[in-house]
Amino acid sequence: MCGILGIQFDKNLYHHDDIKFRISKMMEVNRYRGRDYEGFNQYDQTFLGMSRLAIFDNKSYPLPVESKNSVITFNGEIYDFNQQIETDFSKSDTGALLNYLEKKKDIEYLNGMFAFGFYEKESKELFLARDRSGEKPLYFYQKKGLFIFASDIKSILAGLSKEEYPKLLENEDIKFFELNCFSNTPFKDIYALKPGNLMKVKNASIKFNSTYLSSKTTEKSVGKDWKDEMKFLIKDAVEIRCKNRSGKIATALSGGLDSSIVTALAKPDFSVLGEYSLKGFTEGKEVHNFAKDIKVNLKVFRPKKSQFKKIFSKIPFLMDTPATWTSFNLFLLYKKVSDNGARICLSGEGADELFGGYARYRLIYYLNQIFADKVLKNRYEPLIENIFGTKKNAYLKITNRSKLSINNFKKVSKFYDNVFNKKLGLLSKLGMIDFCTSMQILLQMPDRIGMFHEVESRAPFLDYRLISFAKSLPDELKISEEMSKVALRKIAQDLIPSYKSESFKKGFAVPYNVWFADGGFSREKYNDEYLKLWNKSFKNYSSFMRSLSEFKNEF
Repeated sequence: MCGILGIQFDKNLYHHDDIKFRISKMMEVNRYRGRDYEGFNQYDQTFLGMSRLAIFDNKSYPLPVESKNSVITFNGEIYDFNQQIETDFSKSDTGALLNYLEKKKDIEYLNGMFAFGFYEKESKELFLARDRSGEKPLYFYQKKGLFIFASDIKSILAGLSKEEYPKLLENEDIKFFELNCFSNTPFKDIYALKPGNLMKVKNASIKFNSTYLSSKTTEKSVGKDWKDEMKFLIKDAVEIRCKNRSGKIATALSGGLDSSIVTALAKPDFSVLGEYSLKGFTEGKEVHNFAKDIKVNLKVFRPKKSQFKKIFSKIPFLMDTPATWTSFNLFLLYKKVSDNGARICLSGEGADELFGGYARYRLIYYLNQIFADKVLKNRYEPLIENIFGTKKNAYLKITNRSKLSINNFKKVSKFYDNVFNKKLGLLSKLGMIDFCTSMQILLQMPDRIGMFHEVESRAPFLDYRLISFAKSLPDELKISEEMSKVALRKIAQDLIPSYKSESFKKGFAVPYNVWFADGGFSREKYNDEYLKLWNKSFKNYSSFMRSLSEFKNEF
């Protein structure tokens, strides 16, 4: 796990010393993402930098990693590099990836989470790419003669002058979802590279920016032996994510089906569980019994009211973009992982989106049955739409976290239209919408917070083979009258015979409405206070530099 950054510039418009100063300022911010080793170098009119958190080995080598013909700055993990990438250049996945890219191999076959900058010395072309799920972040900024990229928006802002500091924007996605999931960020001229995209930059100008994905890895058919295939894919996805390491590995255990499968298969050095003493906010003894049954050492942390405000004040700046989905529990979870000596933590992220786990999916699923009823469709379709709206509009209403009508969100509505027009099962469509929207914050939080605590998050269910497999599953293997995540539950008894049920799972919500019931935090109050802190940190250059100074004192 690392932090990456770079600048490409026009020497007729920008002086070498100015660019070098910018890079050095960016590296200071980037350091929290990798405190073991760091370095930057110049290649003609391109600077590349990298900060490294040692996961695979503790050996020191020059950063960025380069060969005679090219250079790479890399954040993430390529899990199957020993199988997919033939190399004698390096035993690390960074060196192996460099060798792979030099051979012009297809990056859509890489099984991993990644964001990288790859520079070809002869052509002087810079290529940026990001994994298909968006596990690893990558942002960029461009103006005439200047192109900047980094893992964090904070790092980009540190590389800008006071005069260049961007104006803050009001984003439709932030209003609708209370998070930033589209490519335009709340900072003018700063964008996120979309998951699954490849960009080419030359002479500080973007030449193309498009997806590298194709039907070769995004589409498949599920046969009669789907159970055996699904079991193999899940086992293998967990197994390869337990490799590429030299130290301890942990899992986040909630008591739910997803994290229980991951924990049972991973056989970690320990698992971490968060519990509150308040009634209704604890998982109970069942999850403890499960950990004993599978012989996993369970480390429990119990968040306190006194910790909340102190940690709450750190989150908005750390996260870069407004995201009022609370990160408090995750902050303490990764601290617990780090305090117990692990640098890797596996989670069940992605399973709900892929296998039909969210309760809200059931609402649209049953609404679809009303639309599919031949008698009702022939006679009462206008009435049904008048009462419920279309399936797309119904899901817009369900996922709208603002107080405004869905009619105010044209860009979000267009995105939903694009997904609903795809030739997919209904539940795959809903999962794809969430995959591209709400799941992005569920990946952004462990990325930023994990790096703050020097912990790398890995999500086996985001293995690209499982993503394409789940997309092809029919709706009846995702939701039934009795249960959600039907397919996953059908194979659970084979994967983890000791697992009983998920009925005891409460979810890991923060009880701030209980802690601060008398004039304190409600959900609306939490959101208002979060946005105030975020605006205070980023509203102008002076505010940002003050917040940055405080942030750098944390590590």
